[in-house]
Amino acid sequence: GSPAGSFWEYTGSLTTPPCSHGVRWFVRPDALVAFPATVNEFKKAVTAITPVAQKQVGNARALQPACGAAKLPREVRDVSDKLDTGLKPSPDVKFKSAASKAARKNREFERSLATPPPLYENCLARLAEASRQLVAARAREKRTCAEVEVERTKLRTSG
Repeated sequence: GSPAGSFWEYTGSLTTPPCSHGVRWFVRPDALVAFPATVNEFKKAVTAITPVAQKQVGNARALQPACGAAKLPREVRDVSDKLDTGLKPSPDVKFKSAASKAARKNREFERSLATPPPLYENCLARLAEASRQLVAARAREKRTCAEVEVERTKLRTSG
């Protein structure tokens, strides 16, 4: 086969909780061409699955230092012409059953995450209000602490 591209391989960790280590990453050194509409759909999908409490969309944490981790170049070759298409794999009943069960569990999980739009909007509005209240509470705390400090200073200097 002919070279179909190259990747960098390194061992790292997940970028979302539980941030497990030992994940093998394969990263292209160059960007892939994509239509703007495709990129927007991808962004919507990533945003949709990012928890509301997570500050960064897509990743739960900032870029981590390499700390001397090895980065290995990997070449990709097309070997599809070497495949024997005459072979038919025998059906694996246990695998099909497990795959079906996993797909059913996945659908149940996705349904449990589905939030009707009005409820979601209400949740976002409550979050925004809670954020405003937190900012106000911090400002009150700062003013109160400053006033207490002024009074302490007055007590110390009055003897």
